[in-house]
This record gives sequence, structure tokens and C-alpha cells, in this order.
Amino acid sequence: MTLNAPVTLLANLTFTSGLLNTTAVNLLTMGAASTVTGASNASYVNGPVKKTGNTAFTFPVGKLNGYVPIRISNFVGGAATDQFTAEYIRANANALGGITDAFIDHVSYCEYWTLDLNNGTPTVDITFYWTANNTCGGGAYITSLPELEVAHFDGANWSTSSTGFSAKNGTAFVGDITWPGVSVFSPFGFASITAGR
Repeated sequence: MTLNAPVTLLANLTFTSGLLNTTAVNLLTMGAASTVTGASNASYVNGPVKKTGNTAFTFPVGKLNGYVPIRISNFVGGAATDQFTAEYIRANANALGGITDAFIDHVSYCEYWTLDLNNGTPTVDITFYWTANNTCGGGAYITSLPELEVAHFDGANWSTSSTGFSAKNGTAFVGDITWPGVSVFSPFGFASITAGR
């Protein structure tokens, strides 16, 4: 299904089969009390999704390689009128700009997420996921959990948190990493502290 006009949902959105194609103009907006169930490799949003409110939410986004969500939670200073828009981008994060953070060696050559704060001033925890869908052409995508970090692009450079992340969960093929207490947004990508990982 492809939206040909903006749509706002106030209840539950259930994914069963097929993709929902959106654009920045023909945008899917999830209301403050809305929820999402059933997103999977077989069914997700191919494009941006906006969420209103200050409750935890997993954006059901992906691209043709599959479902690769991003989650916001633990709002501090949030309000029911807060709004975020997220999209999964299947492209080389290095193309956006260089790295100035001495702590990280490189960012992903495969992907990144945009997470824009459209309204409000909350601080949130952001959780990023990887699966076998993320691979850059075969083999394990994440090869060393201890060396995995998340980087943020400020419009000129990539850098990472100086306070560290919460526990990384999973394996080389499926897992997640959370950056707590984020107040500056979009874009974010996986990073490594050493070459070749």
C-alpha cells in the first residue's frame, strides 16, 4: 500500500502482510494513544513514520532488506504533544560526513536512522536493533559486541556518547543497543571503536 495523502491513526495499527510506503509529504502519523503490533520482515513501513506523545514507541520501519526498527522510551520532560519522526535509511552513513570522535574508528557503510524531534523538548532513551537483515552482503553484520557503539551526526561530523551505553544485548545476527538520555537528534548509525568490525 502506498499513501497518497497524509494519514493519522489514533488506535492500533496491525501489520500482517505487505509494505506501507510513505513519504515526508504523504506521512503516517501515529496519535498519542496509538500502538503498533505485528511488524515483521513481511510487513513494515517503507518510509518515515511520525509519533505523537510521550510514551515508549517502536517505529515499525525498514527498507527492502527487511524490518529494522528504532525505539524511543523513558521520556524525561516529555509532554503529550511531543512529536518524533523516524526513518530507516539503507545507505552509507560515512557519506554524510567525517568522524571527529577519537573514540570511534568508523560508522556503518550500510545504514543509518533519522530520528527528528518535531515538537517538544524531551530527553529519551533510543534503542537501535540489528538482525540478519542488516548485513552488507553476507556474513555476520556485528562481529564484536564490545566494540559496537552508536554515533550521532551533527550536520558536520559523527561522534558518540561520552557517558557510554546501556548493556548491549544479543549476538552477531540479532540484538540491540540503547543510548540513554538523548536530547539532540537525527541521524544515528552504528559505529565501531576499531577498524574491521
